[in-house]
Parts: sequence; structure tokens; C-alpha cells
Amino acid sequence: MPTLPRIAALVLLTIVVAVSVWIQLLPDGPMRTRLEIPKAEAAPTLLAPGGSNDFVWCLDRSCSMGWSGELESLKLAVTLALNNLSPTSNFSLVAFSDGVVTFSGTLVEANPTNRANGVAWVNGLTASGTTCLIDGLGTAIGIAEQSTGSPRIVLIGDGTEGCGGPPSTSPAAVVAAIGAINPTPIPITTAYIDAGGDGLQTYQLIAATFLGTFSILPEFTTHFIRGDVNGDGMRDITDAIYLLAYGFVPGSPPPPCTDAADTNDNGVVEALTDAIVLLQTLFVVGSPPLPAPSIGCGPDPTSDGLTCIGLCP
Repeated sequence: MPTLPRIAALVLLTIVVAVSVWIQLLPDGPMRTRLEIPKAEAAPTLLAPGGSNDFVWCLDRSCSMGWSGELESLKLAVTLALNNLSPTSNFSLVAFSDGVVTFSGTLVEANPTNRANGVAWVNGLTASGTTCLIDGLGTAIGIAEQSTGSPRIVLIGDGTEGCGGPPSTSPAAVVAAIGAINPTPIPITTAYIDAGGDGLQTYQLIAATFLGTFSILPEFTTHFIRGDVNGDGMRDITDAIYLLAYGFVPGSPPPPCTDAADTNDNGVVEALTDAIVLLQTLFVVGSPPLPAPSIGCGPDPTSDGLTCIGLCP
């Protein structure tokens, strides 16, 4: 058991951490659009690409997306993106195969209800049909044009145009067809799900032409390290700061992996309690280790309502 002086020191440390978070919000301190605290950026092109504040995800749900789990990878990635979306943003979702379906024909606020509905919509997608990529982007562009801020389209998929759009499905022909419907242009960031395939060059050229960035979609997992609240692969005082900010600073983003933030593994994220447990483990000699998985990446051994989607370092 920790001695009384150790407990007092722990409480004092918690207060210092909390005050340091509060100071960041003082008018005389460094002003920010939102609190800059350590944040998991496992896939920056999906979470907050290019500093934009309005996003339209354009998602491939053609039959090839169901061959080797590509659609499931897409669902995990977009779920992570929506869960980390700033509440000051607006968003919508578009999915294409033989036709195009939309989550909303207009941009909606990224409030908790809309984000949850978006996650449910994405996870209800099934793979079928051909790849009407240009039709999908046309719908996404129309929605993004409603933005009064800085819009960006995020295209995720595994193939090139296969819906009889341009006379040729070469990357150059596809990009030319997109340019005809996106003359401004609205930036398009692309994430390709396969390491090869006939769509790789198309996705690269779309990003290069339309002011975006290209990436291969990383492999997401539900494994985590308990106490690694900000998802950077380490467990230190910044994780406690992240927890306290989430609990007490309005507008702070939630932990990217709520299982990791549940440091005492009681099935609930309690910012103050979990921060104290973490600080005790870090700084009070003789304290018990955090519940598994605490040494390295692993699954949650207990069944609860918390989730974890991300990249376990």
C-alpha cells in the first residue's frame, strides 16, 4: 500500500497536471482553436488531412472490396476518423459501386449524434457491383461545394474507374474526367487499400493533381497498450494530461482507444480516476502494474462496452 506522503504527492501531481491544462486556456496564454494535446495521428490523411475543417469521405464498396477484407479495413479506418473528428467540423459520407449512396446530401455538424450515425452507416455497407469512381466523386464534390470553410474529399478504395465513364480507364483519363467536374479544385486526398492493383497509379495521380496527399491505408487493429491514452506507443505523463483534458476541457478530443484509457479496467473511462491510477503506476514505487495488456500490444481480456480501433505500435 502507498504511504500517506506518497498519496499526498500523487494528489499534488494530479493537481499540477490539471492546472497545466487549465493554464493553456487562459486568455493571456497561447490561444488555440482547440487544445493542442498529444493526439494519435495513426493515419493523418484520414483523420485531419491538410488542415481542412469540412470533410466528405468517398468510399469504394464495389465487389473487389469484399475479396480479402478490404471493406472491413475501410470501416475501421473511417470509424476511427469519425470518432476523432473535431466537433467544429462538418462532414458527410458517400459510397459508390454500381450506383452512389449517401449518408447525407448536405454537410452535417460533427456532433456526437451525427458522428455515431455516420459510424453506423459506414459499418452497414456491403461490397457488390462495379467501381463507379467518377460518379462517386461527382456526388462527393457536389456536397463539398456547400462548405463555407475549407473542404476536402477523402477517397478510399482499391480500384480504378470501371463504370464506363471516360473512353479509357487509364489514370490520366480518369483524372481528366474528374477535373471536368472539379475545376476549382476541391482538394482530394486518397488512401489506397492494396499495395498493388490497377487503381494504385490512379489514386496517386488523383492526389497529386487535386492538391491532396496519397497513402496506403495502414492495417488497423483492436489491440492496444493499456495506459497509452494518446496512442503514441508510450505510457507517460502526457497520457494523464490527455485524459484530464478529455474529462474537463470542453472540445478536447476523446481518446482514440477508450480501452487504453480505462486504466483500471473497470469498463468505464473516468478521466480523474483513470488519470490517478496511471500516475500512481508511473510515479509511486511499489504500485501494482496496470491490468493487461500493459507490457505490449494485446486484446482486452475483459468484455465491456469500450472499443479500440487504431494502430498498435
